[in-house]
Amino acid sequence: GFSCGSTKLALPGLLSCVDAYTLVRCGRLCRRSHALTIVEHVWGPRVRKLCATWGLACPSTTAWQKQYFSLLRPRCDGIYVGECRYVHRIRPGSSMEAKFMNRSHHWVEYRRYVRLCPPDLQDGAQLAMVLRDVCSYEVAAEVLGNLDPKALLQGSVGPAEPQSKNSQLRARVAAGSYTQDGSRIEVRVSMGGDQYF
Repeated sequence: GFSCGSTKLALPGLLSCVDAYTLVRCGRLCRRSHALTIVEHVWGPRVRKLCATWGLACPSTTAWQKQYFSLLRPRCDGIYVGECRYVHRIRPGSSMEAKFMNRSHHWVEYRRYVRLCPPDLQDGAQLAMVLRDVCSYEVAAEVLGNLDPKALLQGSVGPAEPQSKNSQLRARVAAGSYTQDGSRIEVRVSMGGDQYF
């Protein structure tokens, strides 16, 4: 293990290499690790980089850790999931299924999975992918995690193997861009010749 003297020298350097959420978890180990994870030189560069990436004004305060988690920005390390549903109208006599015989409508439920990508370092493009399906989160994460939004926009993504379980889902992924205006994010995607907001 580390002696107390070598910990003072080693941990701040190591902590600058881990992601923010691992850093917070390290801070929960003990009082000493908490003291090491809240120092200015660990969080300051992260806040400045975050502000530069998203075009935000850099705060002038020194409470860097608090600033890091309070800055409003899209999360690009996962997938947003929206539970959606709509009313599907049924014309009288159009359905022979017993459960729809005496009903004028029924609810259709699905999920909308949205993956936001960090802004591109070269051109600043903010790309997003949207999958609308009833599939599980794990399947959607696998499909969206293995696609390149730039390739989707250019139409250079080759077809998946026909026997692949995700080939139908890959065909349902739409790519586009997003913009952030305060706490609101607007995603614009196109699929085929259609535009969606």
